[in-house]
Amino acid sequence: MDDLLFICAQLSYLVVAVAGLLGDPNRPRWLARCSSPSLYLGAAFHGAGLVVLSTETEGLPVYTPGASMATIAFFLVLGHLVIRRAPRMDVLSQIIMPMVVVLLALAQLLPNSLRPSPLPLGGLSPVWIRLHIAMIFLGLGLLTLSFLVSVVYLMLRKRLKEKRLRGLSRFPDLETLDRTNARLLLFGFAALSNGIALGGVWWAANPSSSSIDATAVATIAAWLWYAVAIQVRVVGGWRGKFASLISVIGFSGLAVALIVVHFTLSGWH
Repeated sequence: MDDLLFICAQLSYLVVAVAGLLGDPNRPRWLARCSSPSLYLGAAFHGAGLVVLSTETEGLPVYTPGASMATIAFFLVLGHLVIRRAPRMDVLSQIIMPMVVVLLALAQLLPNSLRPSPLPLGGLSPVWIRLHIAMIFLGLGLLTLSFLVSVVYLMLRKRLKEKRLRGLSRFPDLETLDRTNARLLLFGFAALSNGIALGGVWWAANPSSSSIDATAVATIAAWLWYAVAIQVRVVGGWRGKFASLISVIGFSGLAVALIVVHFTLSGWH
């Protein structure tokens, strides 16, 4: 059932992606009218699919490779629903929506049938673990959006430098992209910080948890990178190209580390 809902979400997101890629001059009027409703309809199908998947796997939709892809994709969509309200930011759907479609495809191809063993709570309420997971995935989603906005910024900057101006009027200006990137970076870092802190409370409440696994190491390393990146931006005044490069490098390293951990080492803890 979750696969059917995810397929419906993919089809809805494809409508949005195609509308964004065509642009205003080449986009049929009916497609322009369908774009926004399709985005909300896709988000509804997507959320329903996560609920069904959570019920079928008897746990939060993060413990299996496929479920984690679908969850990160959902946070990407929610983030896009917020940032697209700014002038001309809806054009980012041409880069965000294809990535969401790919993540949903992976969600259906990768295993989803695992039923995780209950994690020891050490006397804590289960809410702690749920908040920990929600904050970590929210942070990952926002940092992914920061990465995508940075890619668009670098692409537009290169085209402006090379005087290739055709079609650039559809995109927001570089200052808007830089400001959006900064906000996504800050909120993503804050969510990641809260998730790590909640995980630390859980770890301290369980005497049996004597070591930190590879997932935690990768997450903490990413947190340190982004902490330095924010300090460099705020204190050193690095903006624009340098801030975007920092975001791209940081996210690329985090993605590679989590993929290695997820598929070749211990997986999610």
